[in-house]
Amino acid sequence: MPNTGKPSRDCHLCRRRRVKCDLGRPSCQRCVKYGTECPGYRNEQDVVFRNETSHTIRRAKQPASQHSSSESPEGDGLVSSAVMILHENSSSASKASSTAPSAQSPSAMSGATFALTPTLLARELREPWRTHSIPLLINCYAPVAFFSAIFEKLTSPDEPLIMATHLWARAYLGSCFHAPQDRRETALHLGNTLRSVALAIQDRDKGTSDGTILAVWILGMYELQIGGISGQSSRKSAWHVHLEGLLSLLRARGKAQFYTPFGRYIFWCVFMTLQTGCLMANEACPPESDEWVGLLEDTRDPDEGWSLLVCRYICKACSLICTIFPIVCEGLFDEARQHYHSLLEQVSALEHECLRWMAQAAPEELAPSSHTHFFWNIWRSARLKLHNLFFMLANLVLHTPTDRISQSTEIFDSFTLEATKGRCLAIVATAAQDTIDSIPVSLGGRSPEFATATYASWFEGMSQISPLSHVYTTRTVPKHLRNTARLALLAIGKERGILQAFKTRPGAVQYAAEATVGISLDDTMESVTEVT
Repeated sequence: MPNTGKPSRDCHLCRRRRVKCDLGRPSCQRCVKYGTECPGYRNEQDVVFRNETSHTIRRAKQPASQHSSSESPEGDGLVSSAVMILHENSSSASKASSTAPSAQSPSAMSGATFALTPTLLARELREPWRTHSIPLLINCYAPVAFFSAIFEKLTSPDEPLIMATHLWARAYLGSCFHAPQDRRETALHLGNTLRSVALAIQDRDKGTSDGTILAVWILGMYELQIGGISGQSSRKSAWHVHLEGLLSLLRARGKAQFYTPFGRYIFWCVFMTLQTGCLMANEACPPESDEWVGLLEDTRDPDEGWSLLVCRYICKACSLICTIFPIVCEGLFDEARQHYHSLLEQVSALEHECLRWMAQAAPEELAPSSHTHFFWNIWRSARLKLHNLFFMLANLVLHTPTDRISQSTEIFDSFTLEATKGRCLAIVATAAQDTIDSIPVSLGGRSPEFATATYASWFEGMSQISPLSHVYTTRTVPKHLRNTARLALLAIGKERGILQAFKTRPGAVQYAAEATVGISLDDTMESVTEVT
């Protein structure tokens, strides 16, 4: 039975060591004497979750008059921390929570700080968790500023977007606060949400609405929250199924989505998610990508130059990656030697085009912000992966067995190949180092925080998972950078509660032996989960 008494005021390290803390501020002296830095104290106003048992359910259903006499005078005192029990409450409470989106204006919802910091309560907080679903989503996705306006338009509690938000919030609360959950109840919520989304997609009017496509997008974020992606190159997980649904909805929405108040912003969210998925799966971007990026350029905002460049870069990089990837995996020596020069020319042209634009760009277009920060990292991920694969392609050409070299094939200069490999390694190391330098202070890095609110900083953790995973799983990256990425992923999983950070595994893809010559393969093959 977990301890449900008053939370300890001791610092984190003293509680872990089970010793008495002297409660010194800003750090306790017992930690100093122990020879380590004091990690600090918990927020005494944090939400405290209690396990739901048959006893607590019976007690919750009892009228206040039945158990008020059994409570001591001290029990009626003011409580300094809110207590939330995750279970379905009365129908009246559910109805109240369901109408919350339509009852609040965008300004009221976006301006609210639903950090669940409690007021002084005389009794336990018996609000159902659904009351906080929409405010939590708006706060966690603070950079996505149009969310509150989208929710204001919804009138029914059975809207797919509202149901998907409830599902995401349930996973968020459970993973962040380690609250026990009933798997059958979670499965029921998931089934109802998927059914609602499926019915909306079949509807002629709702199928292409902003709420429907955002509901599918949030379902994808739900899969990341619970750690639903099984492998780096798997296309069988629910997350990838949602990506396919998003692609179909983008196609169905057509060109009109670029000219609606929120359609363009929604496209950015969805399309960048699709590009991230293609990069992870070593696949080419959708064939409509060039047309879509062209429409974005036709309606571009003044500060979107860097974002559009990254979109074009990833489209071309993914096309090259899906060509090189099977060659180095299967050891296709003939194809490697036949297409090497053509691929080298395309990779070099892509690199020069990007660097030339950056050299000519105005300083404000590349200035650090929560917006440019995300695009910098996804560009670094694509750059790292492309040059890592080209390093292995050059290896494959350089170490082709003599019996596989025909008389008519070109003779390659080994010094030129080694020089190309060196340039690839330098670019990989630079991209990895820049990614590590972008880790915010709250996750053990040195980069400034772009969002200081507790829940808004969750978005930074989510946006860091893919770039850090590429650094950690790429074996041409220096080991110390890989280890730093592993520790940052561990922090994201523990402190942000995003379980996908625990699912990153190096060595998930096997390459031809000749392609990995010179790459260290004797480091740990453990996943992030195994070191927790």
